Amino acid sequence: MTLRPAIAVVIWLLAIAAQAQCNGFSFKGRVEAGQDFEKPIGNALVFQLEATESGWMIYVVPQKHADEAVKRDYIYPVNPPLRSNPLQYLQRAFDQSARELLSLERDLRFVTNQSDFEKANHAVQEALWPGSAEGGEQNAAKYLEQMKALPLGSLHYKPVAFQVSEEDRPEWLEFEITVSVPAGFKIPAGVSRSSVSCPPSL
Repeated sequence: MTLRPAIAVVIWLLAIAAQAQCNGFSFKGRVEAGQDFEKPIGNALVFQLEATESGWMIYVVPQKHADEAVKRDYIYPVNPPLRSNPLQYLQRAFDQSARELLSLERDLRFVTNQSDFEKANHAVQEALWPGSAEGGEQNAAKYLEQMKALPLGSLHYKPVAFQVSEEDRPEWLEFEITVSVPAGFKIPAGVSRSSVSCPPSL
C-alpha cells in the first residue's frame, strides 16, 4: 500500500471512530390528556411531557427544577427557528393540527449541562433582541457559531398510537423516545445502551 492510500484509510477510520463516540438508548411511554410524563435520562436531566389545556409540550429540564413554572428548557435554545418552531408541541400549533403534530416523527437537540445551557440561552437572547439591525445579523451569525461548538444530545420522537377528539384535542398518546448523548454523559444505571453516531451540530 502506498502512503497516500494508507493516509486515506487512517482518515476514514478516524471518521468512523468520531461518529461512534455517542451512546444511545430508548424508552416508551403512555400519557393521558391532562397528565404529565417524566423520565430521567441522565446527567440529572429529565425528559418531560408537560400537559397543557390542549395537549403536551416536550422539554428536557434539570431534575431539581422540573416543577418550576418557568422552564429551564434545554431543548429550545438549540433548535431554530427560535420564534416559530412547532417541534416541541404535541398539540395544535402554528396552523398545524394536533393530529399532524402528534403523528410527526422528529429529532430535537438539547444541551447536556447547566454551563452549556447558560451559554446557549445568552446567545439566544442576543440573537433575538439585538440593539440594532446590524447587530442582529452579527449576533445571529455568532449564535450559530457558538451552537456548533457545543456537544449536544438528541431526542428522536416516534408516535406509536394516539387518539384525538373531534375538537382536535389529544386524548392519549403512546410514544417511543430514542436518546443519543455524548460519551461523557452519565446515563442512568441499569439502562441498556449502544454505540451510535453523534447528532450533527447545528
